[in-house]
Amino acid sequence: MEIEQLVEQFGQDSGLGQLKLNQDGLCRLVFDDKLFVDIEKTSKNFVIHSVVGKNPPVQQDEQLEYMEMLLQANSPDHAVGDIHLGFDIKADEVLIFQNFAGVDVNFDYFKSCMNEFITQTGKWRSRLSATGGGHTNEPEAAKAKPATDFSDPSQLPPGMIKP
Repeated sequence: MEIEQLVEQFGQDSGLGQLKLNQDGLCRLVFDDKLFVDIEKTSKNFVIHSVVGKNPPVQQDEQLEYMEMLLQANSPDHAVGDIHLGFDIKADEVLIFQNFAGVDVNFDYFKSCMNEFITQTGKWRSRLSATGGGHTNEPEAAKAKPATDFSDPSQLPPGMIKP
């Protein structure tokens, strides 16, 4: 299935309403006003990703332990499915992501991946908060003041839902 169909069906199936990718090929899901999950179309298919933490301002030896923890999470013994952690050096943020490049995805698989991804995103946000690397601010794009009151879900722009 194409990502547009998967996103639309996910919205209907999960009770989130009509979901669509925006003109940039992005759909952002916002849970509890603090957990942002992006579904983004790519040239090779799509990726789901979220910011789960910041690089904590700590001493170099603590920084090494922090980075080792993140790397260990990607090891075969600790990785959860195809979900991985990465580090955006420019934004100084820890990302969680799952790339579906070159993968033929049916809806059941997509739904299962989304549910696990949302669970893992919440777990990693909590874990990194406990180590001082928690993400206390929403992504930069979400900081812009909305042009309208989005408390009414029918007023949300296409591709955004606030469950």
